[in-house]
Amino acid sequence: EGLGRQSPAIALPQALGYQFQLVDRHTPQITLESDTNWQPTLLQLFIRGNPFRGSAGLTQTAIDWFHHLVETDQLLALILYGSPYVLDQFLPKLPPDVPYVFTYGQMPQAQAIALEFLSTVNHFRSVG
Repeated sequence: EGLGRQSPAIALPQALGYQFQLVDRHTPQITLESDTNWQPTLLQLFIRGNPFRGSAGLTQTAIDWFHHLVETDQLLALILYGSPYVLDQFLPKLPPDVPYVFTYGQMPQAQAIALEFLSTVNHFRSVG
């Protein structure tokens, strides 16, 4: 079960001009260089986890992307779907001006609600 192109997590940001990039555990290790073009990024993490595992399903790739986006001031907002155990790993390093949303659900309704909330706090806007 994956995200379809019509899923709110993909379709709503694209409608506002954001580029879609899927990064998962099968994505080859990449070098996150700070000399790449700056672009505001809405980081959405879909985590299926088990509270008895320390990482609760969090991958090193997700951690690396988060740190890169924070360090290069590209993180516009963070949405975490699924596991509340992962949120505690991100909050200490999340800049105070970057909003975040957590939802237990990963279904389309949860995606739409999370994105709608970000639009009401004026952090999720058109980049096109």
